[in-house]
Amino acid sequence: TEIYHSIGKDIVYHHALFWPSMLKTADLATPTGIWVHGMLQVNGAKMSKSRGTSVFATTFHKHVDPVYLRYYLACKMSSSIDDIDLNFDDFVSRVNSDLIGKITNVASRGAQMLQKLGGTMSPLSDEGRDLVLRAQELGEEIAKCYEELEFAKAMVLIRSIADDANKYF
Repeated sequence: TEIYHSIGKDIVYHHALFWPSMLKTADLATPTGIWVHGMLQVNGAKMSKSRGTSVFATTFHKHVDPVYLRYYLACKMSSSIDDIDLNFDDFVSRVNSDLIGKITNVASRGAQMLQKLGGTMSPLSDEGRDLVLRAQELGEEIAKCYEELEFAKAMVLIRSIADDANKYF
């Protein structure tokens, strides 16, 4: 099993030096790696409870499926330690256009077509085979992006497959 700690840039010292030492002393597994990311801002402002710019997971979950936030953050995260801005207008736009309008739409259209065909697919056209091959080839590149913590690049590749599939449909 691999264990990766995902931490903000402000706590690198503690989590890279002291925390692994404490784990090792307690005979617990130490992290395989530590991924340091930038600070999370909300609409361009530093998160702060006193300023009212904090986002609490439990509150967020009451209003929005966390899958949407994971997708949105993945679109912004990379192996760099740049700060990440949770802009709610951009959040709504990305979820509606990318996640629902592109990616979910492919699955919905595919399921509807398959139902119309009685659950049996006809042989793929040359264009359809090319699309499947391209998606399979990009699968390796997408996996590499995940391994290299380039989540935003992986999301771009996934959206490109969804775009091509929607054009094909």
